[in-house]
Amino acid sequence: MSLLDIRKNRGDLWDAATWNRHLEEIDRFLRSLGVTPGGTVRRDSTGTIYLPLSVEAGDSAGEWALRVGYGLRGGLEPKIDDQRVSKEDPDTGETPTLTVGSNDFSDSPDPTSNWPKGVSFIYGVVEFDQPSWNPTGSKIVAQAKTWTVTPWKAARLIGLLQRDDPDDNESDVSVRQLTFFNQALTLSKKGANGLARYWWRAAA
Repeated sequence: MSLLDIRKNRGDLWDAATWNRHLEEIDRFLRSLGVTPGGTVRRDSTGTIYLPLSVEAGDSAGEWALRVGYGLRGGLEPKIDDQRVSKEDPDTGETPTLTVGSNDFSDSPDPTSNWPKGVSFIYGVVEFDQPSWNPTGSKIVAQAKTWTVTPWKAARLIGLLQRDDPDDNESDVSVRQLTFFNQALTLSKKGANGLARYWWRAAA
């Protein structure tokens, strides 16, 4: 089957089944293109990066304060500890930071992936209401493993923190930005169990 087999004419009505079949064919086509090793995503023509990442030393050794600049995931501005990432403290003018500790870095290479040791995965997570599927909020999380399927939540990898010395818990870290655009989100195959297919795409 191809998109030509399920094409619609102007004025034809769309039902959920036809929409999902189109999305499945688009997904199949994109997967057939493969992945270019070392490929990067260009930022927009103005040079702007959305949800830019930066880190500074935390209060304890091996702890880092992650700061995230303004940007949107699924049309929502993520929060850190119930504060929007762009919210400035009226006294200091600083925006909130997420504490990334030693437990948020991978201990050993995952045999099922290409990720090395000493990496923290930074995600923008969108949460949904049960059972309406209306988005209720977004947040930034750091974790030692890649995202696993979670009911009523969709995650998009923003970037990585990587220790300069993977075996040293107090090593300096470098930041690798993996997304440069705001991210729009479309859902299909929404189930009563909280699972769906999430279609992320770059947005202005």
